[in-house]
Formats: sequence, structure tokens, C-alpha cells
Amino acid sequence: MLTVEHVTKRFKHNAVIEDATLAFSTGVTGLIAPNGAGKSTLLKMLATLTFPTEGRICWNGEDIHAMGERYRAVLGYLPQQFGYYPSYTPRAFLRYVGALQRMGKRDIARGTDELLELVGLGDAADRRMREFSGGMIQRIGIATALLADPQILILDEPTAGLDPRERVRFRNIIHGLAQERTVVLSTHIVSDIEAIAGQIVFIQGGHVQAYPGSAELCAELAGMIFEMPVHAELPSACQVLGERERDGRTVLRLYAKQKPEGACVVSPTLEDAFLVRYREGR
Repeated sequence: MLTVEHVTKRFKHNAVIEDATLAFSTGVTGLIAPNGAGKSTLLKMLATLTFPTEGRICWNGEDIHAMGERYRAVLGYLPQQFGYYPSYTPRAFLRYVGALQRMGKRDIARGTDELLELVGLGDAADRRMREFSGGMIQRIGIATALLADPQILILDEPTAGLDPRERVRFRNIIHGLAQERTVVLSTHIVSDIEAIAGQIVFIQGGHVQAYPGSAELCAELAGMIFEMPVHAELPSACQVLGERERDGRTVLRLYAKQKPEGACVVSPTLEDAFLVRYREGR
């Protein structure tokens, strides 16, 4: 169990995270917030790259900063931008990372081959990474975070640069890994975590709030999400969430506390919950 206990993080006089208390158990926790809300700051504290101003973070009841290398030995971390050597091949780079982590040669060799297959780069294992697309580089980053078979996996915007097919592959990988691990990930692509996250965490104004999955969040909006023709007259007390094509015509997706004339009720999604929450400032 990874726990955050009354953690506050300040930069000068600005509290980015304020009195946060969270618990991360086995499974996937999805971290959702706009840019600048504190997602990366929270992940960096979980990865011991920065320290709380107040409070503490514990792994199985022990302060992670007191644990030092023992904690980092069970941790896999993928930042938004990770460093790599373009002249290296994926196989050489993963072996280099394994050596830095003091892994045994047999474990490095076995883990490298398995992970490159897992992320769909087995056929490109000996190509120079300077030839790779951004999505391929991101998949190398995911493999790097998994190399030491961590018990805790922290991923900051891991699907950035991945095409839809790669994102499906990533979701399947994470869902499988989370059966026996604690996985914490942040993303702007809400659909990437809607189906796999057992816990959703919002950050707003420095305050952190956790929900047990997307169902509870969507239930809060039941009967308040609508669709109606794009040229219809909109009531003032509604929020336009977007527009889409349905049956050959464009419709608006709306949030309103009362049903607008001519609108039909539709099922809420996690993306609706995100848009409503950060528009209303709740």
C-alpha cells in the first residue's frame, strides 16, 4: 500500500498540493487535471524526485524517504520527457538502464527481450533509436519503467505520442500489469483510463479528491447530459461539452440541470465529468 498522508507541497508561497491524503493499492489509479494543476508535482513526490513541504508518503507504512534505495528498488517511473541516446538500439539502451539499476546480466537479457516484445518493438530491437517515431520512443520509455519488474509503476502522460492502436496496446499492457502492482498514471486522454482505472483522482486548486472508479463520477451527472441539434436555440443555463456526428447530422453535447427543449438524455462519460468539473470550478 502506497499512502499519501496530509501532504502539502509549496513553491515559495504557492501551495500546488494542499493537505492531500490518498491511498494507492493494487490496480490502476488515474490522475486527471488540467495543465499546471499539480499532477506532475504529485507524481514526482511519489517518485522521490521532490519532497513534500509537509506530511509524508509511505510504502507499507514506512516513509519512502527514509527507505531510500529500498523504495526505489520497487519503483518504476516514466516522466513526461525521458532521456535516451539516439545512437543506441532499444536492446542496448535497456541493457544500459538495467546495469544502472544493478540488475543481474541474465535478468537484464531476459527482461529486455520480453519487454521489447510486450511493447511491440521486438522486430526493431537492433535499430538505432534516431530512426524511431515519437510513439516508438514512448514505448521504449514504457519498457524502461518496467525493466526491473517494479511493484509500483508511476507513469506521467504515458500515451503522449501514441496512435490509437498503440494506446489500445498500452491499456491492455497496463491492465495486465496492474493485477499484481500499484499503477499510478496521469493523462489528458480521459478514455485511456476510463476502462481500466479502479480509482480516479482529481486535482483542483491544490485540493485532491479520489473516487472509486468512473461509475460514481458518471452517476453524479445522471439525467444532466443531453444531446440536441446543433442549430437549436440553447438555454443560457447550460454548458456545451462538444459536438459530434450522429445519424448523419451534427449534434451538441450539453450539461444542464434541467432538460432543454428538444434535447434527449444520454449516458454521462468520464470526459463529461472532467469538462463539467473544471468548467464549474468544483
